Order: sequence, then structure tokens, then C-alpha cells
Amino acid sequence: MDLLLVGALLALAWIHHRKTIERYGHLGLLLPPIAAAYLFYLGTRLHVTTDSNSRLSNTMVYEASLVACTGIMLWALSGRWVGVLKLAPVMYLGRISYTVYLIHVTALYLARRAFHNTAAMAAMAFAMTLAYATLSWRFMELPLLGRNPKESSVLITSQS
Repeated sequence: MDLLLVGALLALAWIHHRKTIERYGHLGLLLPPIAAAYLFYLGTRLHVTTDSNSRLSNTMVYEASLVACTGIMLWALSGRWVGVLKLAPVMYLGRISYTVYLIHVTALYLARRAFHNTAAMAAMAFAMTLAYATLSWRFMELPLLGRNPKESSVLITSQS
């Protein structure tokens, strides 16, 4: 619920304080590295990770990701330096992001069973997630949307 709350608060802030967000929202880019440092501290000093699946670890990890995402949203709303968001790979990732969200935990679980090296596990989970989300978009979502997949290759890169 905290994610929905922050989204609603950002929407209200945008309505009532748009000029302030446009002026200072780019400072939101400071929040993701702060959240990453906090996660690093939690993992190395307190051994708090999502693997432990405890109330404390889940709360700390997910709240840190909330802070990072809030910072990114503030930056995007500021309109400064956001050209990167219009790059085709970023737009495509946005298009398949819901399926990425749905499948990434399963991909991590499967990759963790196959690899003991963290980098190899992360790379495999990333590859499996993107492959599944791409196939889902192409063979399930596009037909459900009533779009012709041959014509939709243009839509993937030209629509936001």
C-alpha cells in the first residue's frame, strides 16, 4: 500500500506544486544511490536480504526500493535530462515492464538453483526475464490488444 500512497502523493504534489517539482525534482536522482548504499549496508552489516524473507528484511529492502523509485519519478517529472527515457530500449523495457515485474522473482529462483555465482545468477535471471517478457508481449499481449505483430514492431519503438 505504501507504493500506492506515494504514487497518489506524487500525483497530488504534481497538481499542487508542479513548478517546485520541475525546479527541484532532478535532485531526486540523489535518492537511488542513497537507497543502494543503504541496501549495501543492510546486506553487509546486518545481513538483511530478501532471502531471509523476514518482516524486518522485507520492510527494509522494499522501503529502500520505494525511496529509489520515488527519486526516479521526481527526476522524470522534473523534465530535466530525461531524453534517455525516449531511447528505444528504455521505451521497450517500459512496454514489457509489467511482465518483467510478474516474472522476475521466478527467474531469480530458477537461476539461483542453477548458479552459485551471484553475477552468473543475476545475468541468467535477467536474460530469462527479458526473454519471457518479450515472448509474452509478442505472442500474448499483442494479439489480445488486437494488433498485428508484424505492424507492431513499429509500435514498440515509436509509441511511448
